[in-house]
Amino acid sequence: MQTTINMPETLTPATPPRSRKPRLSIVRPAASPAAVWCVGTIESGDVASSWTIAGDGVSWQARRAESCLLEPAIGDRVACLRVGPNDAWVLSVLEREAGQLRLLRSAGPTRLAVDQGGLEIEADRFALAARQMQVATEQADLSGSQLTLIATRIKVIGTLLSSVLDRVQHFSRHYLRHTDGMHRVSATQIDCEAKQMLRMEAEQTLVNGRTLVKTRGGQIHFG
Repeated sequence: MQTTINMPETLTPATPPRSRKPRLSIVRPAASPAAVWCVGTIESGDVASSWTIAGDGVSWQARRAESCLLEPAIGDRVACLRVGPNDAWVLSVLEREAGQLRLLRSAGPTRLAVDQGGLEIEADRFALAARQMQVATEQADLSGSQLTLIATRIKVIGTLLSSVLDRVQHFSRHYLRHTDGMHRVSATQIDCEAKQMLRMEAEQTLVNGRTLVKTRGGQIHFG
């Protein structure tokens, strides 16, 4: 007797559908316009807005770059950098007529720092104008043939004041002087003159003349 056994068919697992990966959209920035170097001559304008520059038969508007400390002036030959039709900067002043003023200008708070070494300024004439000035230093030396100081109010505070002069000339409407300690004057001759009154007061007064003591007046009172 032959028995036939029917085996179940082998089930092949269904292949899951392939998941589609989302495509990334890459947004490429617009290509920046190429920078163009150009040279021209300033025709008009001012530092507050922009300058009109002409060169090679065309003209354009340009602003002063932050790195261009020398303020441009009309008639200067300047080097510019043009990035777009409306974006141009004056990078440097190439040429200026002799005799014109050179002005270094910086907008906003500005600080000049020298990390190593020193800073020297040399000029035939040096002028400094500021609403408020502060100078802090450990030691200062000032030398010159003539010094003129003009101020409404002068205040000097220190520990020691030493001066060596050939001649001192002083004029004031009122002169008040106060010394807590000793006040000594040493001179070859001392001449004190008062138009109305000369007054000397002390707990002890000593007048010593080696050869002569002379007192003269309309009235002389002792005691």
